[in-house]
Amino acid sequence: MARIRGVILDLDGLLIDSEMWSWQAHNAALHAYGNAPLTLDEVRRLVGLANEDEWKTLRAMRELPPERQEYQVIARESFIAYRDRSLAPMPGVRELMSIVSTANLRLALASNSPLPSITAALTGIGIRTYFAAVTSGDEVPLGKPAPDVYLKALERIGLQAEEAIAIEDSQVGIRAATSAGLICLAVPNELTIAQDLSAAHQQFTSLHGAGAWLAERLAEGLPI
Repeated sequence: MARIRGVILDLDGLLIDSEMWSWQAHNAALHAYGNAPLTLDEVRRLVGLANEDEWKTLRAMRELPPERQEYQVIARESFIAYRDRSLAPMPGVRELMSIVSTANLRLALASNSPLPSITAALTGIGIRTYFAAVTSGDEVPLGKPAPDVYLKALERIGLQAEEAIAIEDSQVGIRAATSAGLICLAVPNELTIAQDLSAAHQQFTSLHGAGAWLAERLAEGLPI
């Protein structure tokens, strides 16, 4: 089996606690349209979805117009306000960056989020320079759970799937990573802990655990 040469990370709910901000942002937009807020179970159905799939799911839950542009403006403004107030790295992020950097691994990010949002988040928590490549769902034909964003990330760091691992927080993300041929570690958050994450290679309660797993393999020269 191949040695680990690269790591590809998700962003939302893994490196930053943005899934909670998305929940509140959706509720602000829904309120503007006279709708009830999303329940915990409902928001869990949205986690990790690409824009089109998210909108279809939202419209099945609430009375909303076919076009999403105005809704997105309200939700986006609310999301940015929450991000500006609350942006911070999730536990274990800085330690993981150190492990990857010390081992000279190629680090990439694969997210369904728009590129400006990705850049603002990575820069805001001070880790953008660690990434050799950043890939947004806007740059590929299909977002997660399709594998496109992971395949593009692999291409950009010049590795084959068997040479890298992915770390994700959601079922949708794990499906995307494994469909691209990657071994994927799961680090769920409060909104994804109840999802079926059984397709992941291993599951950890935080990035501390995932980082320790990675460090052990690197130190002992173990394969993926």
